[in-house]
Amino acid sequence: MWCVVAVTLVLLVLVAQVYGLGKFKDLDLDDVINAKTVIRSGILYGNIFKFVGDDIFQAWTDIPYAKPPTGDQRYREADSEVTWSEPRNVTAKKPERCLQYNFISDKYNRVEGTEEACLMLSIYRYLGMYFENRHALTEIGVRPRLGPVIVLLHPGTYMYDFPFDPRRFAANLCCDFFVTVVVNYRLAHTGFLSMGRHKNGVKANLGLLDQVAALKWVQRNIEAFYGDSNKVSLVGVGAGAAAVQLHLLSSMSRGLFRSALSYSGSALVPWAIGGDVGKKSLNFVRHNLNCTSLAITEIAECLRSISLNALFKEVTGRFNHPLFHDFQNMPLSPLGPVVDNNFLDDDPLILLRAGAVTQMPYLFSFTDSAGILPAAHLFEKEVSETRVENEWNTLAPTILDYNYTMHHLLHEKFAERARKFYYPDYENGTKPLLFDNYGRFIKMLTDRLYTTGIVEGARLQGVATKNDSVYMYRYSYQGEFSFSDQIFGSRQLFGPAVADDFMTYIANQFPVRNFADRVQKQMLTHIFLGFIEFGWADLPQGHTINDTFGLHFLVPMATTKQYFKGASHPQQKRNARGSRIVSYNHLPPSHLVAGSKKHESYAIKHSNDLGKAKFWRRAPILHPTIRYRDRGLYPEILNDEAWDDHPHIDDVLNELRGIEAPKHNKPEQKSVPD
Repeated sequence: MWCVVAVTLVLLVLVAQVYGLGKFKDLDLDDVINAKTVIRSGILYGNIFKFVGDDIFQAWTDIPYAKPPTGDQRYREADSEVTWSEPRNVTAKKPERCLQYNFISDKYNRVEGTEEACLMLSIYRYLGMYFENRHALTEIGVRPRLGPVIVLLHPGTYMYDFPFDPRRFAANLCCDFFVTVVVNYRLAHTGFLSMGRHKNGVKANLGLLDQVAALKWVQRNIEAFYGDSNKVSLVGVGAGAAAVQLHLLSSMSRGLFRSALSYSGSALVPWAIGGDVGKKSLNFVRHNLNCTSLAITEIAECLRSISLNALFKEVTGRFNHPLFHDFQNMPLSPLGPVVDNNFLDDDPLILLRAGAVTQMPYLFSFTDSAGILPAAHLFEKEVSETRVENEWNTLAPTILDYNYTMHHLLHEKFAERARKFYYPDYENGTKPLLFDNYGRFIKMLTDRLYTTGIVEGARLQGVATKNDSVYMYRYSYQGEFSFSDQIFGSRQLFGPAVADDFMTYIANQFPVRNFADRVQKQMLTHIFLGFIEFGWADLPQGHTINDTFGLHFLVPMATTKQYFKGASHPQQKRNARGSRIVSYNHLPPSHLVAGSKKHESYAIKHSNDLGKAKFWRRAPILHPTIRYRDRGLYPEILNDEAWDDHPHIDDVLNELRGIEAPKHNKPEQKSVPD
């Protein structure tokens, strides 16, 4: 122990000398090592840790931002009035995880986490911030320098989180003055049950309301950690990425952060909003728990009386039951956010198309093989692969997440057409198996579950923002090690998995050894930190974007956009529906300047070019906004068919009503390229 203390003292002396703060004996050693911090709730004792190299960081792990949601507080909105009278020790190496059934777990029973009372956040900063501000206060008498704040919603889905070490993330941001906050929130059956719009039932969107409570905590307390409450950026990965844009659509989150970053998600991916959550929730509590034959007003009280073990045992014992995941880990969010007229007033597509979204700098990203989650759970599992092959028409609505958004009479027909579109040889008599070409299977899931929704979410965000502060990039680089290794449980080269750009290179969760990977890490981290600090994206000096590095920047165009073909040939393009996207070989800054040669290399893309969006937008998927009254905004739905010999959704509905179906033109079948 004394050796550890001695090494720590030597390191602290070195840091102090770097900042020229005088003799070490003048420092309050206890204050440095224990990171004694006073906030409104009470006194905290943090810790210090040393990562790769000689850099030292301070950490405060598992700080409660609300009262524990246990007992009488279970299934209630987070109560931020949490205090403690005695100093609180927040020195754990890694945060506790919310109790969950985790499909990425390598445990036999897949049960992860230890806490129901997981409404906690963890804070990390470079130790140099302490020394510089201590020097400023004691020697110069000036106010502390406050740094930008990164609030990261713990990466994962609405049902389970991804294994994540925040210390590795904080270490990769060294040695700039950023304060990192990682937020836990309630998941699955503890955070996303819903009783519809019944006031006295279980409150909907508790997981999102937890995030709001955490953001408010940051506003009240972050200056105690040398963070600037006026420079808060909200960062999300996976479900967190979708949640970030949902916060921009909610009045409850307004003013709590100034910029947003979404990695592999948006409010318009099909799993951003849960399907039929109210019915699933009522079935769960009435038929699977002991809350039978109760009125909705009594169900919440019944749930609070059940022990955690009983509640969780029922969930883990029936997780493949149709109440939750219908098949394997699909759909990704059987429970999730809903329109509740509280946090979320309407469907995200309605709100985005109406421009009812907070305007701020926003960075989106999507990866080429995000569909590895959930596809990896079928890989080389003979029983699962055989079942998907033999029962594709039945399982496709779950796998492609259209079970609750398409007329049931079209489910099987659309499953056949999706298969023919992504496997064009299927109609030529060869009938390839789905898993004969696993890359195509991943591509199909990537397009449907991620790319099309992210591109559309970014496009509409850009249209609503009406300036150049919305960025998006596509990431296609396959690293030596990556997040896909953890999802598969083995080394597979199918491209970058969901949020691989963030998890591997920015959050530093996996080894980065060779030169090309180190370049990726430098470039992506620079883009990330630059956007956090300045609200616009740029590359490190001397770097350009090209296919070798797999980074392609796409900037959603506003409704009317000025851009330049050459230094002396400015052109004005009117884009009534804002459906075009500018693709740059070089990354543009937050504004384009006429005559700037740096930005001459660009191309104009239609949003339908990305993720086979034209196929998916013409599919008979009944999103809440694509109804009869406003289909004029998407005329291709009525004017064309996405496939031959396929009944239009209106034809089916008219047939049910006894009305003769109109005639439709049948364009030539198009297939996905290799």
